[in-house]
Amino acid sequence: QLLLDATAASAKSARAKADAAQKSFDTASARAETLTNKADDLAREADQLRERAREFANQLEILEEQVSLVEADLTSADRLANRRFADYKDAKQKANKKQRQ
Repeated sequence: QLLLDATAASAKSARAKADAAQKSFDTASARAETLTNKADDLAREADQLRERAREFANQLEILEEQVSLVEADLTSADRLANRRFADYKDAKQKANKKQRQ
């Protein structure tokens, strides 16, 4: 009878350990699924951020081209203004010479 009781107690203890191990496995499995989902979310977010970065780079390139065009326009306008001012000075000098004559 003692041998049966000891065997039953041993079996009960083994069953409790197996149940605890199953519970630990289930907890670890749930945690792994949670972490996998978080990793998937982070991967999607990284993809979105990369896409936004590409869009930003494209917009920056367009803006740089526009700045370059505006700078060219300003340079052209500056040259034209300098020519017009030089023409004005020449005309003024000629007018002053005619008045003196």
